[in-house]
Amino acid sequence: MKKLLLLLFLIPLLVSCSQNNEFLSEKKEVNSLPEGYEHIFDKNEGELQGSYYLDTKGIRAKDGMTFYSYIVDYDEPNEDGMLSEKTYGMTNCKFNKSKVFTLNFFSRLKYKNITVEFFNQPFAQGQGFSDAYEFKWKKPKKETVGELLLKIICLPIHKREEFLELAE
Repeated sequence: MKKLLLLLFLIPLLVSCSQNNEFLSEKKEVNSLPEGYEHIFDKNEGELQGSYYLDTKGIRAKDGMTFYSYIVDYDEPNEDGMLSEKTYGMTNCKFNKSKVFTLNFFSRLKYKNITVEFFNQPFAQGQGFSDAYEFKWKKPKKETVGELLLKIICLPIHKREEFLELAE
């Protein structure tokens, strides 16, 4: 009789533990970087402090424009409690076939965000919302995260891979 009571007590406990383990393993999957994104750098001062990830496999050129996306994982939640953002954008650089970058090339560089989505989980996951304002063409400010991202995006593929290897 004692064994039967012990079994009746242990079975619900084991079921409960296995459900918690499934929840924990699901949670790990939620907080993983989407495929194709690579860590580019960390920004530790100023606005948007955090880790930056670029979808290096998804960079595409079409009709003289280069399309890209990147994720920022904030070090601290922003004012809306969001932990990350995902930006889709375009820039006027073509893949530079000459493999030579001049000051003139970078002085003409512009970008435009297509969408910016904010998420309550790291790596652009969880619940999120998009900004609904109109994005305009902008020039990146010198020596900023935006300028560095555009320079990496505009590198020819083999040069970008070299840069990413050095950054690791």
